[in-house]
Order: sequence, then C-alpha cells, then structure tokens
Amino acid sequence: MKPLDHKMLKMSGIDYEYKDINSLKKHPTEKIKHFQAKSLLFYILRQMEHNVVTECKVFGGLADIVDLNARTQYELQNIDNPKMVESKIKQYINNGLEIILIPLRNLPKEQSIQYAWLKDFVIPD
Repeated sequence: MKPLDHKMLKMSGIDYEYKDINSLKKHPTEKIKHFQAKSLLFYILRQMEHNVVTECKVFGGLADIVDLNARTQYELQNIDNPKMVESKIKQYINNGLEIILIPLRNLPKEQSIQYAWLKDFVIPD
C-alpha cells in the first residue's frame, strides 16, 4: 500500500486532522441504523488496512466515510428518489473522490448478512 500524501489530500479538499485518521465518529443527528452501517463499513475498511476518516469535511459537505488509500467517499443514504440521488452525487462531484452511495433501505436486517452486503460496495486500493 502506498504511503499517504496528507498534504496533497488536504489540498484536494479533504479536511481532516491527523488524529482523526482511523477514528470512528458519530454525527449528532444520525440514526442508529445509519451509525451501525457506518461502523460496520469502518470495520471492513480497517480490516483491509485502509486509512479512513469519518464525518470529515469535503467539498460539498460532510462525508460519512472517506477511504484515504482508495480516495473513495462512502455515503450511506436513505433516499429512493432518483432526482435526489443525482442531486447528492452532484453535491460531492467536485471533491476529487470516487463517490459510492450505499442505499440503507436495502441493508439486510440480519447482521451476519450485512457484513457481506456492505463489503460488496468497498473499492480495494
């Protein structure tokens, strides 16, 4: 795995503190289902030895999870409307990261299945 160029990442609009790398944060308004899915995705990425930041500022807003190694932003969403999905993608499109929207409405109820379902969304480095 290539070493991270933190200066370059920050210059590209990913705003985080070094101490926040690999630290799981909860947004004050997020629901438990959202936080559980984010926690599991965080766990999956860390098992892959990826460096991640959660709830960090990026161009367009606040990202759920940014995989610094794969330069990928993961957004856990409860939206069904195609226009709203398109709007969400446009919101983040200029931040230089690949954007993966994960539809939480399709998240399996059984936790043992959730792991495999979320892992299918992960981009390897």
